[in-house]
Amino acid sequence: MELGASQRKHRQEDGRRVVDLCVSTGKNKVLTRLNSDVDVVSRGYHVEGHVLVVREEWVERVLSSATYYTGLRAARGWRPGDMVILVARTELGQSIVGYGIISRIRRREEFEEEEEVLFKEHGWDTAIELEPLVPVKPPIPVEETPLAGLGVRGRYLHGRKITGELLEAIMDLLR
Repeated sequence: MELGASQRKHRQEDGRRVVDLCVSTGKNKVLTRLNSDVDVVSRGYHVEGHVLVVREEWVERVLSSATYYTGLRAARGWRPGDMVILVARTELGQSIVGYGIISRIRRREEFEEEEEVLFKEHGWDTAIELEPLVPVKPPIPVEETPLAGLGVRGRYLHGRKITGELLEAIMDLLR
């Protein structure tokens, strides 16, 4: 399997449909499971996570398209297989609205024609495709999650790297 490629295998487990998604990121591999309860579980490999803050007006579009467009320079070091936590302002304050695994990262030269107009208008140069993308309903306020321990809020969370125990604690809360 080449860098950034993914393989999917569907099977039944205890009467539920389970999808195993194996994403290769070079030396690190990530095996995730997506079942009918929409759980994503990392299995024994090093996984990095990142926080992306989504503007209120873009939340539904990001969740429905499973694609996050950005001009964030820090995203250049991100790879397929990394976990992304989506945060947006809700009636509860800043909250986790979804999470997913990066399946593909496209740069400006790979954009489709209809995307090109939006990219120029908003200054975006990267499209991050998430598969699977799991909406969090109801949203969980950041202040009630381990992210609160970072001591940053709002735009200062955007692009923040999270690893190890913090990422595991967040994922345990989201499952």
